[in-house]
Amino acid sequence: MPPPISIESRSLSRREFELADWLLRNSTLISEPEKEKFRAQLGRAVVSSGCVCGCATIDFTVDGKKLGTGGLRPISEAVVGENEFGIFIHECEGLLSGMEIYALANLELPSEFPPISDVKTG
Repeated sequence: MPPPISIESRSLSRREFELADWLLRNSTLISEPEKEKFRAQLGRAVVSSGCVCGCATIDFTVDGKKLGTGGLRPISEAVVGENEFGIFIHECEGLLSGMEIYALANLELPSEFPPISDVKTG
C-alpha cells in the first residue's frame, strides 16, 4: 500500500460505513465477539487519511486514538464484481484501523468504494 496522505478528519460516508459494517458482519476471519467489538468501534471511527494514489483506501482513527507500531491484521475480506478488486478491513492493536481496496483483474483502482450489491465474500 502506498503511504497515506493526510486529510482533515471526517466522518465516514454512508457507503463507507455500510460497506465496513457489511464486511464486519460477514467476516469469516474473526469470532462473533470480535465482530461486535469492531462494529461498536466503527460507530466511533473517523477517516483520518487516504491513499496517495487517489484510490478509495482509507485509514481510521477510533476515539481519537493513534495507531501503535504493531502490524495490521486483516479482519474481513471480500471481492468486487467478477474478481476485479479486493477489499479488506483491518485492525491494529485491537483498534479498527482502515479499509483498503486492491487490484485483482482490474489495475485501475476506483476513487470510491463500490456499493454492497457489487461485493461478495472472498
